Amino acid sequence: MRLYERLGDTGYHTTIISSFGVDFQAFETIALSRLRGAGCRNVLLIADSAMVGLALDSGAPPPRSAGTHYLVVKAVANGGVFHPKIFLQLGRKGGRMIVASANATGAGLAGNLELASLVECGLDDSGEQRLVASGWAFLSRFLDERQQAVADKLEWARARTPWLLRARPAEGLETLADGTQAAFIASGAAEGVGARFLRMVGGRSADRLIVISPYWDEGLAALRQLQNRLDATETAALIDTAQGLFPTAALRNGRAVRLGELAHFDERRFPKRNSRFVHAKLIVATTGDTDHVLVGSANCTLAALGRGDAPGINEEACLYRQVPAGRVLNELGLGLIADGENTVDPADVPAFDPGETLPLDDARASDPGTFEAVFDRLRWWPSSPKLGVDVAHGSARIELVGDDGAVFDVPFEAAAGADTATLAFSIPTGVARPRVARIRFQDGRRSGAAVVSCVGELRSETREPMGSRGERAAAALDDAQEEGLWLLEILDDLDAADRGAQSPPDSMAPRRLRVLDQGTGQAQMLDYAAFLAGRRRRVEPGERERNSLAGSASSLVRAFLNRALGVALAGAEAESGLDDDREILRALDTGDEVADGASAIEAGLEAGQAVGPRAKTPHPALRRLADARAFGDAVTAFGKRMADAKEIGSKDILRLRALLTAIAIAGFGEATRKPTTVQVLPTSANGSAETWPRLIGRTLNTFFGGRDPAVRRLELEAFHDRLPTDLLETWATCVWAGEMALAASRRAPPLASLAPILQRLVEQMNLWVALTPDERSSSEFVAVLEALDDRFQARLGFSQSNLAPIAVAT
Repeated sequence: MRLYERLGDTGYHTTIISSFGVDFQAFETIALSRLRGAGCRNVLLIADSAMVGLALDSGAPPPRSAGTHYLVVKAVANGGVFHPKIFLQLGRKGGRMIVASANATGAGLAGNLELASLVECGLDDSGEQRLVASGWAFLSRFLDERQQAVADKLEWARARTPWLLRARPAEGLETLADGTQAAFIASGAAEGVGARFLRMVGGRSADRLIVISPYWDEGLAALRQLQNRLDATETAALIDTAQGLFPTAALRNGRAVRLGELAHFDERRFPKRNSRFVHAKLIVATTGDTDHVLVGSANCTLAALGRGDAPGINEEACLYRQVPAGRVLNELGLGLIADGENTVDPADVPAFDPGETLPLDDARASDPGTFEAVFDRLRWWPSSPKLGVDVAHGSARIELVGDDGAVFDVPFEAAAGADTATLAFSIPTGVARPRVARIRFQDGRRSGAAVVSCVGELRSETREPMGSRGERAAAALDDAQEEGLWLLEILDDLDAADRGAQSPPDSMAPRRLRVLDQGTGQAQMLDYAAFLAGRRRRVEPGERERNSLAGSASSLVRAFLNRALGVALAGAEAESGLDDDREILRALDTGDEVADGASAIEAGLEAGQAVGPRAKTPHPALRRLADARAFGDAVTAFGKRMADAKEIGSKDILRLRALLTAIAIAGFGEATRKPTTVQVLPTSANGSAETWPRLIGRTLNTFFGGRDPAVRRLELEAFHDRLPTDLLETWATCVWAGEMALAASRRAPPLASLAPILQRLVEQMNLWVALTPDERSSSEFVAVLEALDDRFQARLGFSQSNLAPIAVAT
């Protein structure tokens, strides 16, 4: 296969790639671009920590997309190197695993001659599915969910891959759809990769042993071990002799080994004037009419295969296949070489020259650790306790390099626990997004560099293709000039795109994952009261926005609403006591609320006014009345939706904002002589129940009124340190709408009985949202208030002179 071409296949929302070496520019250009073009935007790259450090300190510019468009995870192996090459891809309808010899480098993805084995599965239990699940379990060993970025990526993937949560990882041989057998053989077990391969062969003597490996033990110890334990009648090592990487001197003792020349073995894959490096790894042991094949990352070395039954020191991953004899070699064009063609005299092979050793020990010693930016805070997991102590005590500092190339320090805040295993820092306001981090010591020395994982940006970038329904909804938002009830339909379409409505529902998939933070044991979702109690109450000018809709298709509606108001999106898109918020919320439970606030608002309009059945009519003369009643229907539907919802989240909050905005766009003042065709909701009118103040009151009452308001069931993610920006925008819309409806009811005599009801509702709403003066005076809150005034005040019949300003304090 052409590996880089396969990365352009569609149907996968998540890709996890493991690699020893990494070339960030090549990875982003060759692999990431194809993955994103295929709609896969949840991408994780796991690579050896030392090799990541060498790549970052190579003198090349820092990677452009690492930490924002994909997550970089550094992995270590105890005593060796992290060496597996797996391309694991997950989709709603299935997944696949490519176990290969290729690194995430330009040479590995498109230059070298590599070998890979592909396993694909669907939704149903199968041998292929169990092998894919084994690959997931293996890679999960290297993903630390104490890091928010890692937890986000994995939780997002799990929520969209319910079949994977049910899949049972393979524990041994699995029968595949073609009738052959396979097994996933990787490090991490008590037995080494080599020992497990030999166990699959079953203790039978091999008629022939064929090995392809770019690297060998200097004494061929691993090859000799395979020969002896398989009691191989014939052994062939297929090599690219020009590289000088095979130790021919070790052939003088032990069983015979025939050398075959790989160069130019197949004109399709290795043209005569091509200098492709043969980086493939392959072991084939033939017993009778069966080939036992091992393909993947393991070189023919003790570090990879292990000594005896013991595991090697490297982390490796291979796929074992049991197939009819000769099938694999013939498919690869190696049959003739394996049979003796292109045999090479060891005397003609260049002397063994392994070349320069990579400075891996120096890179490990220089590794600063792992960095994660959560909005305006930096979390750091030092690579060693001493490094953490140095920074905590001030003998070293962290410096960040921003997107604009500027270098700046970050002040130390505190250790996350009693030790210095995790440290926290404040990122200065107004600086560019951090790209890489280093440690600067007092003597001027600097550590190696590390990529900073930016949680907000990663969330925004992690989303699925919207499908035709979602794409049409997005196009409608692009083309629209004014808000309206149609926004609610758009939200339905985009929510369906987020949920993958094209896929059949899965009864075993939870509505919302309740994953616990492994570091604190606290749930990631908090009810609104609990969130208020723990939040930071001040919104600093210029700080990065918090967007609870990040990564969802529904965020397009938020962007449209802000664009229509002329409010720019920020970022990627005095303190009260800790118990004050809970006291405020408890004060709401006075027991004097009416059970049905909506009915009270209905009755408060005009005594005896009834709202009868609403028959649809196509008559043009009644079109405005039908349009007005559509708003009443929308408010009723919203109320039912909120009443039925067990949990309320960010998308419901956005729906509340969209509905209030749509009502405002349809409203007009009493002095308006000629309303537009869109303006179908008067301030007050005899015989019409559909007035904009009453509809705003009904909508707000659904969320904030009565004994069991919907806001009680609002849940927010605990990782937000303050109220998310999109929530502040909705609260500003609610406060503005409530004040406007109240002001209208005080001015219009027909609404006089509605005024005290709205007064109580507005007071209750302000108690529920429980905003501090700092939050109400924040630019995010005030910008929406001012924009709503500019857009709708005159339209609804008000002017600055006859409208009291909205209070800043709650």
